Amino acid sequence: LTSLLEKLNARDKDERYMAMHDLAADLDKDAIKLDGEMERRVVATILKHLEDTGTDVKQQAVRTLASLAKKVQDSQLEEIADKLATHMLNKSDEEKRDIGSIGLKTLVGVLTTQSAPAVLRRVTPKLQQGATQEPEIAHYCLEILNDLLKSFGLLMTRDLASIQTGILPMLSSPIPATRKRVAACVASLAICAPEQLFTNLVESIFGSIEAARNPDQIRTYIQTVAGISRSVGHRLGRELKRIVPLFVAFCEDKKYKEDVEMLENCLQALESFIVRCPKDVGPHVERVVALASHLCKYDPNYADEGDEEDEDMEQEEEEEDAYSDDGDYDGDDDNSWKVRSAAVKCLGAVVRSRGDLADWLYKVVAPLLVSRLREREELVKMEVFSALRDLFRLAHGRRGDAGS
Repeated sequence: LTSLLEKLNARDKDERYMAMHDLAADLDKDAIKLDGEMERRVVATILKHLEDTGTDVKQQAVRTLASLAKKVQDSQLEEIADKLATHMLNKSDEEKRDIGSIGLKTLVGVLTTQSAPAVLRRVTPKLQQGATQEPEIAHYCLEILNDLLKSFGLLMTRDLASIQTGILPMLSSPIPATRKRVAACVASLAICAPEQLFTNLVESIFGSIEAARNPDQIRTYIQTVAGISRSVGHRLGRELKRIVPLFVAFCEDKKYKEDVEMLENCLQALESFIVRCPKDVGPHVERVVALASHLCKYDPNYADEGDEEDEDMEQEEEEEDAYSDDGDYDGDDDNSWKVRSAAVKCLGAVVRSRGDLADWLYKVVAPLLVSRLREREELVKMEVFSALRDLFRLAHGRRGDAGS
């Protein structure tokens, strides 16, 4: 190791790169043990080369951190984490921010429950601080905070309340990318939040949904609830009596009848409730099936074969459009299939999770799905086939049970 550390001082960047590469390979060997002095030298050298003039050397130094983290004591881990976090919060140097972010992600990826506390002590306060700064820094911090919550949330108990207080208001950020990252953090935080904190979280989001008037914000809150359901659906069960009717109401509101993203998000959330909380969603199944049955035909830009009332008028409009700069409707711009896909998936989730309703589902859902085999979007048609297959298997199983 000593000779490799000396080569890292070479003037030739290619020689420095190869020395860093070889150092990483040596650190990966189980036979290599670092004493206190060598440990400090290796850490100091690698951290120094995070600011190397050679880009390749810097990138290799970041990769070497993954090997180094498995060999050093907590005090050195804290120094590494602190240096990377400081780089990531650098407002003036984009390259340092990138190196810091990549380095922290690399470090988090190799932490264990034994080594994580040392890093959490140094990094968590800085991530909370950075999450409130300009978007470039905030996005890095939120991504790494999400990784930590998913992997080591149970070790972050003391910080969970302050993290929740800090990030929840950011769900109303005007920046979509920020809202998306915050929603992911909230879903991860819900996994490890103590009961009272979780209750406060759900109450806060539910209150925000009811008070929100901006469709973008409403969609974000719906996505957040769906994310929580996918993470810890069983904890949401008791709240479904409030959440499901509200989400169904959004779908039925004429104000949002052309809001594809809103309809898709609501249906995805309802599907998640059906899969994760089958017992608690029971009282709402009939209403959810009715909604999904209606929306699996959602196609506002396409006149179905049965709709012939305005055929002459449409023909006249098409003749006018032939001379218009706007041109005809372009199917490439049509994303209504996302709503139909989400609706069919919702029906499929009911079929798979509610075998006790087999007779009713076969009577109500089967004819509808058969009629949707004329679906023009291949992806949606495949979802229809999948739901029909599950429904027929369910019916066949029931018939077999009756025969036996």
